[in-house]
Amino acid sequence: MRQNDARRLVVTVVHLGGRGGNHTPSDEVRTSVQSGVDVVVTSVPGKMSKRRRTSSVASRQEEETDTDSTPEPSRKRKKLDPAELCQQVYDVIRSHKKEDGALLCDSFIRAPKRRQEPGYYEVVSNPIDLLKVQQKLKTDEYEDIDELSSDIQLMVNNTKAFYKRTSQEYKDACELWELFVGTKSRLLDSLEEASESKGKIILKVGKLARRAAAAAEARKQDVESLAEGENSESSSITLDEDMNQYEELFTAVMMATDPDNRSLHTVFQLLPSKKRYPEYYEVIENPVDLKMIATKIQQNKYTTLSEMEKDLLQMTKNACLFNEPGSQIYKDAKALKKIITSKKIEVEHGKFVPGKTSERISEPFWKLPSKRYYPDYFKEIKNPVSLFQIKKKLKRGDYGTVSEVAGDMNIMFENAKKYNRADSKLYKHEDGRQPILMFMEKPSKKLYPDYFQVITDPIDMLTIQSNITAEKYNSEEEIVNDFKLMFNNCRLYNEEGSMIYEDANKLEQAQKLRTLYDTIRDYRDPKVRQLSLIFQKLPSKNEYPDYYEVIKRPIDLERIGQKLKSNQYESLEDMVSDFVLMFDNACKYNEPDSQIYKDALMLQRVALQTKLQLREDEEAVPDVNAAVQELLTSLFISIYNHQDEEGRCFSDSMAELPEHDEVDGRKVRALSFDLIKRRLDRGLYRRLDIFQEDVFACLERARRLSRTDSQVFEDSIELQSYFIKQRDELCRGGDLLHSPALNFSLLHLAATEASGESMSFNQQVYHVSDFVYAEPKERGMEPSIIHIERLWNNQEGQQMMYGNVFFRPNETYHVTTRKFLEKEVFKSDIHKATPLEQVLGKCCVLHVKDYVCSKPEGFLEKDVYVCESRYSSRARAFKKIKVWPFAMTQNLKLLERDEVIEPKRIMSVFRERIEKHKEEIAELEEREKFLEKEKPQYNAPACLIRSGDCVYVKNGSGRQLIAQVDTIWTTKVGVCYFRGPWLVTPPEIPHAPTRLFYKQEVFLSLLEDTHSVDSIAGKCAVLEHAEYISCRPTEIPESDVYVCESMYDEAKQQVKKLMREGLKKYSHSNAVSEDEIYFFRRLINPPKKQLSKKVVTGYILYSGDVRRTVAAKHPESSFGDISRIVGNEKQIGKKLLTGYILYCSEVRRSVTANHSESTFGEISRIIGNQWRNLPAQEKQSWEEKAAKVFECCWDNCDFQFEDIIDCYDHAAQEPHGHKQSTSANGAVVDV
Repeated sequence: MRQNDARRLVVTVVHLGGRGGNHTPSDEVRTSVQSGVDVVVTSVPGKMSKRRRTSSVASRQEEETDTDSTPEPSRKRKKLDPAELCQQVYDVIRSHKKEDGALLCDSFIRAPKRRQEPGYYEVVSNPIDLLKVQQKLKTDEYEDIDELSSDIQLMVNNTKAFYKRTSQEYKDACELWELFVGTKSRLLDSLEEASESKGKIILKVGKLARRAAAAAEARKQDVESLAEGENSESSSITLDEDMNQYEELFTAVMMATDPDNRSLHTVFQLLPSKKRYPEYYEVIENPVDLKMIATKIQQNKYTTLSEMEKDLLQMTKNACLFNEPGSQIYKDAKALKKIITSKKIEVEHGKFVPGKTSERISEPFWKLPSKRYYPDYFKEIKNPVSLFQIKKKLKRGDYGTVSEVAGDMNIMFENAKKYNRADSKLYKHEDGRQPILMFMEKPSKKLYPDYFQVITDPIDMLTIQSNITAEKYNSEEEIVNDFKLMFNNCRLYNEEGSMIYEDANKLEQAQKLRTLYDTIRDYRDPKVRQLSLIFQKLPSKNEYPDYYEVIKRPIDLERIGQKLKSNQYESLEDMVSDFVLMFDNACKYNEPDSQIYKDALMLQRVALQTKLQLREDEEAVPDVNAAVQELLTSLFISIYNHQDEEGRCFSDSMAELPEHDEVDGRKVRALSFDLIKRRLDRGLYRRLDIFQEDVFACLERARRLSRTDSQVFEDSIELQSYFIKQRDELCRGGDLLHSPALNFSLLHLAATEASGESMSFNQQVYHVSDFVYAEPKERGMEPSIIHIERLWNNQEGQQMMYGNVFFRPNETYHVTTRKFLEKEVFKSDIHKATPLEQVLGKCCVLHVKDYVCSKPEGFLEKDVYVCESRYSSRARAFKKIKVWPFAMTQNLKLLERDEVIEPKRIMSVFRERIEKHKEEIAELEEREKFLEKEKPQYNAPACLIRSGDCVYVKNGSGRQLIAQVDTIWTTKVGVCYFRGPWLVTPPEIPHAPTRLFYKQEVFLSLLEDTHSVDSIAGKCAVLEHAEYISCRPTEIPESDVYVCESMYDEAKQQVKKLMREGLKKYSHSNAVSEDEIYFFRRLINPPKKQLSKKVVTGYILYSGDVRRTVAAKHPESSFGDISRIVGNEKQIGKKLLTGYILYCSEVRRSVTANHSESTFGEISRIIGNQWRNLPAQEKQSWEEKAAKVFECCWDNCDFQFEDIIDCYDHAAQEPHGHKQSTSANGAVVDV
């Protein structure tokens, strides 16, 4: 063997900014590898000023260099990029510290908040802070250093304009400007005069690089010659076969260059100086450089190439973690990472060279297993295929398309997986299968002629690709539709559960995930600004350490992309959850008026809308709760980002409002857009009307706290108007979401906008909350008493008022025995609008508690009335007012009476009216007790219920039954009850075993029952079929929604269709909140299925059988009473018919005849011995016979039938009914 040449890789590293010192042997590391190559890393002294952190990560070390080393001749430095120069200046002012150790820029990082310093925004018209400067730097908005200078000068001038000259902020601003100007001048001068003499890196590569390149070329030729069947010895290049893999990978890193032929490795040779960059070692937990890797190669510490790759990748990861995205070292690290990964794979593949015994992965698939050694293979595998067979078919031209070749390969791999164990090597070799190959071309018409009969519109990947190339698609939606068609064709033709069927599902899911990710990443606003750029990477831990204290689960777009690439998302919901988390983090950390906050809201809206669009083609019932949340989120984001023509957001002015309100002497956090956003993110809004109430309350608060001519007032009106327009558009006028919120229209807002707090007429000023007399409808009647709620001018300019009418006793229906207070009036449910010209004057109405001890100032006694009850004109009923509204007395000044008035009640004096309406009053007197106690809705312990609702009712047996609420009332002792019909499930009614039911089907029973509201366990919804396939109530989970299209007559035991009117409909007053209904974009088609035998077991069937017997014995009992009786009765033990029991019944008579003198027990022992002596096959036959026998399990009944129809007839003939069971699996069938 010839002697190795003495070769050396010399890497000379010049320390940047190092002090002079003696050169020591430790400064040189010599790496000797197996081939005799030396890698020498030496250091040369030099000096350089500290550069910005983002461009100097891994090339600095302690200054321990030799002063005798001679630097290379100097030359001019390449001109810096303007963005790089701006970043360097920013880094200097961002990290500069004052004498006390505090950062100089602390006061300039964030501008003062509007809520804390409202005066700042009165003085400063164009606020700016370092955060906005940093955002501009990241998005490359600065074209040169002068633009950055303008922003810094603006920030300094803003500070000087607001703060006093003696303040610390003013002094810091002056010092900051001096620092900026000095740094800018110094850097510009250094660019013109600086040279490479301040520090350089010299790379000297000897024969090692040529040898590594030659080795790679030799391996390439060897592999090619092997594929052609040539002898490897014919290669013209003769090199050492034991070329070190570590050396080759290391050389690839050292020789890597960019397109400009600039070396990439230079800054990675030595770690940064701990003295100059202490923060590097705080951020980086595992620092690595090329010197350390070279040392480990020399000391043979690497056992595998993967260990070395791990260190190299850790080195590039450290650089990316510490440096800003976009910096040169960041880009170099990314480029090196690709080179390291690809080179490692290339080196590993180079291990399979001629002369070495290595089995290829494809080797076991070339031939089928031997029938002699693996006879079971051909019994288990019905369609054996090998690579040799595929090769022969290729030569003969049997394949018409690529998909046919892929089909045979997939069969081959499936055979291998089916026959071999999951942990075997052969099984694992199949994991690299690409599902998309099966969809590249349509199936062959020769092999699959029926495919084109089933599939009317076939399409494949090649067709889609050709359409894209020919620009036949007008939009992305058309491309997506073709993909959907291809996958649907696959599922339509192939069996569910087959490999290609599952491949279609996986590929479609992957396509949807990619579509969602690309939509978020590429979304641009109307100004063509890409919103996702700021979310690409998390903030730097060094610059924003508080971010990681506030945000507990940080995530960025890059991590989401990595999870998508590694197939970690199982569904769209998983990816959307990560997107929403990322946007919530941005909203949580940033101010509501910041640009990133608004961008996060917009992207969140895009994510939710895209998810719904991608799920529209799914067959499952739409997720109503998610759809409502998406609608509310879209609505909120629309108004929050609503802008004027100049790009100003109307919601920005809302930030000027105080953060707290004062209530009863203490500060309470006021309702704001930020608070609404937090509630929305937590899913607290499940109804549009509740969400609308909060938004309107927030805007009304803004108007209440502002002047009518202020910007805030005008913006609140514009936002509310825009909210109504967007709400109607998103809800499609009620066609998509029907809600009581839609009742408030732009007309109502216009009336509110035109209204004021006061209005004058006939030299009299009227205020909102005043009580006035209005002209009566008919002559001779007393004036109406109205409480003013709103004042405005209509379109004709006429002064109008809107208010609540108060009734006198003679204007109400009441019983003859009812007594009234003197001058008593009642707050009615009537509101009306009246021209102000019909107002006759002012009056006053006080609550009874105020009336007896106080009197209003400025009113005559005849104009003062007392009120303690409200009156319902619809129900003709009275109800006490528990809390008197403060607004009714806010304009009054109450004085104490000299003497407290003792309330006196008098009888009704309207005898004529009583006589006139005697019959009507008598009827009212009979019903008044019930009407006073009847409730349209009631807040039960489990939920809020109202008439028409369906609820779960607890039963004594622990089961939950379904009942409908028809009426609700409260007894004298305060106990609340409701009454209504039952709804029964399929197992509780008699039906044929082959009858089909919907998954959530129930039947309306004709029996009604009375229950306490305390027995309610929860709420559910029962819909007719037309409603079930088209809509859902938004507040009920899908698992609690049932369909009803039939009723069940308990007496006749018959099931029949509902009447034409369907389920009973209920109407409620405005005081009762209506359900919000979400309508599907397309109708669903729920399937009907046969009732599972597991469902028809246990107490359900027992109660179904026994109930009719109990009902016959207790005809006066209700459904609930019968259920309790059934639950308390002792269930008769269910008989289990086995093969032994059937055998005994057959042979007992013959055994008894042969042993007439034996007792019953002795005969049983004889039969038992005979059974034990029977062969196993005969025993099995008896068990099979027993499984087919239906036995009547009613007490004292031993009838057995081979046909279930005979058992039905037997049960129907008996007066009390029976129940029978199939004994083999214990399933009970209700007869």
